[in-house]
Amino acid sequence: MDFRGLVRDLASSFHTRIELRQISARDHAKLLSGVGPCGKTLCCSSWLTDFGVVSIKMAKEQGLPLNPGKISGVCGRLMCCLAYENDEYVETKQEMPAYGEIVGTSSGPGRVVGINVPKFSVDVMLESGATVQAPVKELDWKGRPEPTKAREHHACGGGNGSCERCQSRKAGAGASTEQSSRSNRGD
Repeated sequence: MDFRGLVRDLASSFHTRIELRQISARDHAKLLSGVGPCGKTLCCSSWLTDFGVVSIKMAKEQGLPLNPGKISGVCGRLMCCLAYENDEYVETKQEMPAYGEIVGTSSGPGRVVGINVPKFSVDVMLESGATVQAPVKELDWKGRPEPTKAREHHACGGGNGSCERCQSRKAGAGASTEQSSRSNRGD
């Protein structure tokens, strides 16, 4: 659609320079504001200034359902938050056995049938047909990589708070909660 005529008419009526710009769906959601599916104010309207690239591959990597209604934001595009943890998922999966891989568990050998990245565990179907969930640190498999410093916090069982990384996260969360309660009181 050509708006040049409209811009000329507006400029002559208001005796000033008029500029029309097309904005994206994400910019539109940012202007309107609102609440996201997580229950918080939209990231784009509260703190996000640069809209990075978000791809369907990120949703696949995180094991999310590829239902557009589940992974689309208020703007109708893929949710920006898919990009926040993507690197962590990719990095963590490299240190876990793949689907279908044969692993040794305390209950005997079995085949990996599910992966739970946040818990750093896998679901293993044993030779008996039973399925058990086992932490990756307790598994043996061919080609197992050496654990990295980034995965060290999984030694506490995936976030129960007993390692240094989880302790610092809890301290940071407590400080931000304390700050928000102060700001709400006006201190």
